[in-house]
Amino acid sequence: MQRRIEQAVLDLFSAKPLSQVSFSEIARSANTSLQTLYRYYGSKDALLTASLEHWMTQLTSHVSDSIKGVDTYRERMKNAFCEVLDYFEEHPDVAVLAQHAISNDPEDEKDPLIKQGYSQVLLAELESGQRQGILNKHVSSDVMFDYFAGSFIRLVQSSILRGSKESIAEQANDLFEMLWRGIADPSYKEPL
Repeated sequence: MQRRIEQAVLDLFSAKPLSQVSFSEIARSANTSLQTLYRYYGSKDALLTASLEHWMTQLTSHVSDSIKGVDTYRERMKNAFCEVLDYFEEHPDVAVLAQHAISNDPEDEKDPLIKQGYSQVLLAELESGQRQGILNKHVSSDVMFDYFAGSFIRLVQSSILRGSKESIAEQANDLFEMLWRGIADPSYKEPL
């Protein structure tokens, strides 16, 4: 039942904004009762966050697998970057769902994406790179995270908004090289 509900949320919220989707519409699409939705989730925001957590956990698993056993720091970051682009290209509806989860209200300080496992994995990798002197230390790890994640978020978002037929995943190597030049410590020399 939970997977049906998450799929209904993904289908409905990726097609139209949260405010235009009713709880009864979600219940109908998930083939469950309205009471069940209220009992387990209580609100559309809670339902959106829970559903997003499922999809982001899947992404985290893909990213973690892609960096296991990779020797060099730069290659780990490149693999993570490429994996995220691949994932969102294969699942553009998850990217739209994630966009709906981010509040545009300046009074609302929550960012559900920051709490997700993939964000924690990425932040830990960036902090490690800074400690090792590989990445620029003149900016905080939070700003470094925003710069790194903001790059792929904007690439995915723009591709979806434009309805682009051009694969951003196929350009991932070149895109990563551009990003790497922006985050690497200028004094760092890669081992030969």
